[in-house]
Amino acid sequence: RSRHSSSSSSSPSPGPKRQRLEAPSAPAPAPPSAPALPVGTHVAILNLMVTPQFNGEIGMIASYSNSTNRYDVRLLGRHMGRTISLQPHNLRPSAPPHA
Repeated sequence: RSRHSSSSSSSPSPGPKRQRLEAPSAPAPAPPSAPALPVGTHVAILNLMVTPQFNGEIGMIASYSNSTNRYDVRLLGRHMGRTISLQPHNLRPSAPPHA
């Protein structure tokens, strides 16, 4: 008599499903009603390409436009009295200029 060994072929039971959590590709935009720089904040102007003569100038936030995502900045230095419209990445909070 030959004995046949019966191999138990049980399929592996599927483990708990793993959800793949991916970081979002871009951060959620900030609510449009809350600009990061409030009116009256003193700012330094940086990295302008078209109008580099304003780089390094100090200004004060005069207003913010949700529709254009730009700040109106009133200049306080050599170009005092002039107001220019700038994107947030061209501004950094700063101390007021020396009188």
